[in-house]
Amino acid sequence: GVVFGIGANADVAFWVEIEVIPPGVTFAFHFTPMIVVILPYSQGTGVTMPADSCFDLDAGSGASCGSVGSDFRYQISGFPFDNEADPVHGTAFSNSMGSAPSKATCQSASMSSGDRELDSGRYYCYQTSDGRYGYLHPTSLSIVSMEFDWYTYQ
Repeated sequence: GVVFGIGANADVAFWVEIEVIPPGVTFAFHFTPMIVVILPYSQGTGVTMPADSCFDLDAGSGASCGSVGSDFRYQISGFPFDNEADPVHGTAFSNSMGSAPSKATCQSASMSSGDRELDSGRYYCYQTSDGRYGYLHPTSLSIVSMEFDWYTYQ
């Protein structure tokens, strides 16, 4: 009666193959090569987030900025305007990178829980409030909203 599986909502199927050997039959181990696909914990593309709102990078959804699950607030500050990710609840961001980083790159990146100025087209590693690593990729920034992609590793 308990739902289980892979992914943030345990809704990605997986399979198991069981081979039963009849009694008295000797057997040898054999290995079948297979492709292993690492699925993200959460991911999304083309998400639009209004200025002064928050997002949960683990759940992959907008969140109340006061909720413990929210990871960052998109905010506009100063003049000329700066587009910033304001980490909340222990989330931290790295400096920008030119291409999508691996989980290992993000785990070894220097991170800060201070406001991070964002540039469109760049990548930013993060560690969420739940301790997961991933990257944020802003694709469009304005004073009213941010469009972005994200990928949180398992």
